[in-house]
Amino acid sequence: MNIFGRKNKPISPQFLDGIIRGLNYVANSASDMNLSHYQNLISQYFDYDEEKCTYKPKTIKLMLDDEHEITMPLIAVTDAKGLYLDELGVDFSVRVTGVDTDNLQQDFKAKYPKLIVDISPSHRNKGEINKDFIDFKVKFKSSDAPECVMKIIDKFNTQIIPKKIVSDSSSEMTPPEVNTSH
Repeated sequence: MNIFGRKNKPISPQFLDGIIRGLNYVANSASDMNLSHYQNLISQYFDYDEEKCTYKPKTIKLMLDDEHEITMPLIAVTDAKGLYLDELGVDFSVRVTGVDTDNLQQDFKAKYPKLIVDISPSHRNKGEINKDFIDFKVKFKSSDAPECVMKIIDKFNTQIIPKKIVSDSSSEMTPPEVNTSH
């Protein structure tokens, strides 16, 4: 934004190492969100039995017709994927505008100077090579659900079998008969 025809300077200097740390923080936060998502799946779709110290899946009964029903674990119909963002690319350039000499010590190898930079749109595709700019391309990609989560969901999916409703509540339900005659 230009006010009075001048480019505004940042209130505080932008340091290149701070920008890189910020990008690392974003990546770590996305990973933490994924972990939290899978932990919440357990509490959302399973009940904890304190006496047995086990989790039992929350289930619902679905009526297929007047004679058949399915007892279905809710976890079987969930999408286990954590983030719904497949890929996010960020292109930007920084122009080195100075070096922070406040913390520069006598032994240069012990502590490197901080580079003061201005962030600008990417100059990568502009056709000109400007040595004052450093181009960055950062790509965040999603990952599939952990294999163990998918195996658990698949196991519950294989257990979804229609059962014949028996009018006597004390007898066990049986799978429906398969009619082989056409």
